[in-house]
Amino acid sequence: MNIPYQKQINYYLGYYFNTIVIVIVLGILIGSYFFILLPKKQSADERVGSEAAVREQRYLSLKSELSRLEELTIVYDSIDSKNIAKLDKILPKKIELEELIKQMEVIMMQNGLFLSNITTREAKNLTPDIGSAEININVVGADYLGFKNLLRSLENNLRLMDIQSLTFAPGGKGSSLIILAYYQK
Repeated sequence: MNIPYQKQINYYLGYYFNTIVIVIVLGILIGSYFFILLPKKQSADERVGSEAAVREQRYLSLKSELSRLEELTIVYDSIDSKNIAKLDKILPKKIELEELIKQMEVIMMQNGLFLSNITTREAKNLTPDIGSAEININVVGADYLGFKNLLRSLENNLRLMDIQSLTFAPGGKGSSLIILAYYQK
């Protein structure tokens, strides 16, 4: 390269140095915006948009659930308190094992039977809102007619119960029942 040409380049660089620096800095800034910031901004906008759609969907489902609960509250408030008390006896709000044992003793006495053993334990949940308690009852002094009356009394009892298993030994030697009683959680 010859020297006058190099001087001429140095002169132009020196004379236009500020302009060249400004153009290079603007080029870097514009390039950074289009190749770094703009894709990140678009990605963030997409995420915000999708999150907004998910939140909107969740809001709508919660809003419909709330309106359904408000309707149920109106229906519940319109029910007579006597009927609510009756429903609480059919499906109590908690397990109440002591009350359940008392009910079983009364039913046995009404049918002329004697409890030799009664055990209770919490059984499986039917739904998240309804649980069950298992009651194992051993009865002494039951003839066929007395046992049949016992089953009728259990069937007509207000509390919601299912007999899972029964064993009858003739002659009053001893019989057993496995009963599931339900309750609200």
